[in-house]
Amino acid sequence: MARIGPRQTQAERTAATRTALLEATVEVLAERGYAGTSTTEIARRAGVSRGAQLHHFPAKADLVGAALDHVFAEREAVFRAYFAALPEAERTQAGAVEVLAETGQSSHQLAVQELLNAARTDDELRPLARRVLRDYEAAITAIFAEVLPEAATDPFASSRVMVALALLQSAGLHRELGLVDEADELVSTLRVLAELFPFAADTAPTPVSITVPEGKASR
Repeated sequence: MARIGPRQTQAERTAATRTALLEATVEVLAERGYAGTSTTEIARRAGVSRGAQLHHFPAKADLVGAALDHVFAEREAVFRAYFAALPEAERTQAGAVEVLAETGQSSHQLAVQELLNAARTDDELRPLARRVLRDYEAAITAIFAEVLPEAATDPFASSRVMVALALLQSAGLHRELGLVDEADELVSTLRVLAELFPFAADTAPTPVSITVPEGKASR
């Protein structure tokens, strides 16, 4: 029988194998957590041999790191596409927050959460988690600066983005635990914060005065 369609090049086969391994890694991380993630199971789900998996990623940490880089690159592309598709009037900070919340609710977020939780007590994993988290925060901050001119000149843009990501991460955890109302409340809080503290050039956060009730002061 004649072959239908063009034959894949070696580079295309290599890319397909790597992608299958990375997506299988994210799937297993989300389902089983980092401790329960094995490279044998990843290779099985990816449909590749154990030898092929070791050829591309000799160590588990290499595979996990590459998988999360893959996740963030994909999420960045989705964020850009979603935001670009919004009507002109909705390409605002509030609109960007909505897109960020929408694109953050997936099994990908669970994989990230599992890695960060595991890194707390894993000396080998901690540097990887730090790099992944910092790279992601920097990437999202850069995207906000691209799509919102006011974010490009706001000296506190990075901090605002970190707050948004922290709230969304917490919302995702609540949702996974079945606390859907609480998760929705956290996302709603993020929307309110976006309205109260919009990006602006050369502005500092408004000082907050905290009054400690008599007898409650620390000693």
